Amino acid sequence: MENVTFEDNYVYKITLAIARLTAIVKIRLNNMFNLLNRKMKISKLTLIIALTMLASLGGYAQKSMFIKLGVPDALGWTVVVDKMTGKKFGYIDSLENLVIPLVYEKAEKFEGNLARVQKNKKWGLINREEKEICPIVYDYIENFNAVAPNFARVECNGKYGIIDTQGKEIIPMLYEAILFNEGLAPLKGNGKVGFIDERCDLVIPAIYDDCGYFSHGSAAVKLNGLWGYIDSEGKTLIPFNLDYEKCGIFSDGLIAVFQNKKWGYIDATGKEIIPIKLNYNEVYGFSDGMARIRKGNKFGYIDRLGKVVISPKYVGAEDFRYGVAIVADKNSTGKMIEIGTMMAQSAEAATSYVAAQTAQTAEATLIRATGGTVDNYKWSQNQMTIQQNFNNDMQRANRDFQKNMQSSGGGVVFQLGMIDKKGKQLMPFKYGILDLDFISGNWYLLSKCRMYYTGEMDVDWGGHPLIRYGIYDVEKKQEIINADYSRFDMVTFADKKWIVVAVSPPVVWLNKLKHLYGIIDYSGEVIIKTEHEIFEPTLFAPHERILVGDILKKKKDFFGVNFYQGLAILEATYGIIDYSGKIIIPKMVCESIELIDNTFVATLKTGEKKYFDLNGQEIIR
Repeated sequence: MENVTFEDNYVYKITLAIARLTAIVKIRLNNMFNLLNRKMKISKLTLIIALTMLASLGGYAQKSMFIKLGVPDALGWTVVVDKMTGKKFGYIDSLENLVIPLVYEKAEKFEGNLARVQKNKKWGLINREEKEICPIVYDYIENFNAVAPNFARVECNGKYGIIDTQGKEIIPMLYEAILFNEGLAPLKGNGKVGFIDERCDLVIPAIYDDCGYFSHGSAAVKLNGLWGYIDSEGKTLIPFNLDYEKCGIFSDGLIAVFQNKKWGYIDATGKEIIPIKLNYNEVYGFSDGMARIRKGNKFGYIDRLGKVVISPKYVGAEDFRYGVAIVADKNSTGKMIEIGTMMAQSAEAATSYVAAQTAQTAEATLIRATGGTVDNYKWSQNQMTIQQNFNNDMQRANRDFQKNMQSSGGGVVFQLGMIDKKGKQLMPFKYGILDLDFISGNWYLLSKCRMYYTGEMDVDWGGHPLIRYGIYDVEKKQEIINADYSRFDMVTFADKKWIVVAVSPPVVWLNKLKHLYGIIDYSGEVIIKTEHEIFEPTLFAPHERILVGDILKKKKDFFGVNFYQGLAILEATYGIIDYSGKIIIPKMVCESIELIDNTFVATLKTGEKKYFDLNGQEIIR
């Protein structure tokens, strides 16, 4: 066998070639610098800065070939679309590197390690390595967790099934519909119906001819041509003796029934309470003394006598609760504009923004490199001007888009509002999320999130809806604490009934969300101003002291994205205030502040410890 020398090794040859090429480039660049310096008196540093700017702008030009859609996921990845055609989709990372090429007809935001993508009008799943987790063969794939935790409903040729996060079909593609309600979903196929739970286990056997969905703990099922009702364990609640074409949900002691194209209501014994004369496309169960009705594509309400209280005029409606109902109105209509056209102004604004930032950074770098001093005030003023120009451009683009939406026909954006039992509007139709949850008495926690004409809701940097919280009095029909807070926790300690709240600054371009905590009382009066990122009101409650602080540095993941959890804090300031907000121990950079034997112990980053009494006086040890 012939001996192979080290010089014959291909790894060595490649390495040597790279080294030689690097040397050649270095020599030629050096010659170019020397020539320009002699002819034009341009320093190497100036040339380096100029070339860096050109490289940056060149990189930006490459990046500007696509348009970002939506907000980044938890790892900073964003869906992008080809700017020229608006028809090819891919993904970029937090540094705007194209990590998955523009090869898909559609692409959805990553959920964990999975994303839904479309090719040849079919959907499938890929991971972040662009490996197909399930084949791209489905007519549609819903979001994971939309139907059940860690499962997604899939559709193909009018049949439905369920896949898991490995892409495996847990429920085969055999069924007419799979919709979960109250933790159970009917499986309709092969002429029989049963129910599965959220683990996709068959918990009620497929022995029924037809069924409805579970609501208020029961579901209508049909057996041998007659309807009855079962509970979530499959036990019979109402015998199978109801001879109607359809039976609705059993709620408030009444059942909606359908016969000869008319609706009515019976009780659990089968007695007719509201005659079967209601001429609607659909009626629903009673709640809070009212039942929804649908006429065409509009919703209204009737009372327990069958009288129309609120005529059908809403495009969506929920059941009445606590004397109020959430309803949807068609607040704007618009043609779904071609994505390239829709985003053109935004992209132009972003280009101007990046170019201005690059120019100012280069100027400051040049000043420092030549021994000069940057005027911080001028720098700040320029930054404010750049940001303001960008904001104005984006607002102009948004206004133009809204005008286009309003002046053209096509798609519809629905927005939520609130009405009382007389149909009086209590809240304007401008929300994408609107909900009430019982607190006590007439008080309910109000949650809402603004929606715009584009159909986009206020979201944080991670893409989560920016829900605002307050307190709504259902008797007074008004907000007694305005829903302006991004966090809202009702606490009782030291015989005080307070609410820990937080505010968050407006989400602007490239700004990351943070919450600033404080305390209000039940009337909404501010007890402690919302100005602390770290806020622990119960830790030292026996001494009426609160640990506060601000986050200086958070851990970043591989993609450069800030973690949001407190456990990822790398550097912070901590201090102590009392229940009036008075500063007891000023905030200082340290690892922690603990209470040991009625003494506050602050551990500094150097390991040194400082000691304070309960009133904040430093103790020298």
